[in-house]
Amino acid sequence: PTCLTALLTWGIARAAGVAAPARSTFIASAYFGNLAYIGIPILAHSLGRIALGDAPELLASSVIIMTAMIVINNALSVGIFQGGKFDPVQLARHVLVNPLVIAGCLGILVGASGEPVPQVFDQVLRTLGATAVPLALLCIGGSLEMTPIRGHIPWITAVSAIKVFVMPLLAWGISCAIGLDPADTRVVLIFSACPTAVVAYTMASQMNGDEALAAGAIAVSTVASFASLAIVLAVT
Repeated sequence: PTCLTALLTWGIARAAGVAAPARSTFIASAYFGNLAYIGIPILAHSLGRIALGDAPELLASSVIIMTAMIVINNALSVGIFQGGKFDPVQLARHVLVNPLVIAGCLGILVGASGEPVPQVFDQVLRTLGATAVPLALLCIGGSLEMTPIRGHIPWITAVSAIKVFVMPLLAWGISCAIGLDPADTRVVLIFSACPTAVVAYTMASQMNGDEALAAGAIAVSTVASFASLAIVLAVT
């Protein structure tokens, strides 16, 4: 669904004659989902409410998938913002120093070791993790206050709808086509229905993209994802 969504938004932006900086941001905002701070917690909560004997294994594999997707999304976004030209140094910087990639890899290593995390560290990390989304949205809210979004509203609305409604539909179609089981389909749909990741704004800021479009997409898609995620949880 990531590649299909990127191709869809590229076609829409190109047909509409969107300028290069806004086009790159429009495309990246349509597929770069907030998997770590919204996708994984919602998935973990949903697995705890259904009778799945392999729920822990499914959640562990989802973390591995999330880490891989973050790497792919970063690589694809760097290429898009650079106009299709991949700079290996810049790509490595965005991927290797990404805190979500580092955290995911460390989590995989800790899980593979079989050693439990000391309770005191577990409680501290859970508390810090719980503040991530509110702080990120607070920062985005501040950027919206300072960044004029007038003139961007139609594109913000369009990219938000693509991210939280069209991308899950594409994911559902692919899941049905390849015959995924219900548990795996739930993982794919939850990840696809997540709102635009905050890193989309960071990349737009650092790589001469459209900051207003990215900030607006994050804010609007986050609100809209309440509906998309509720639908996904209801039908899977």
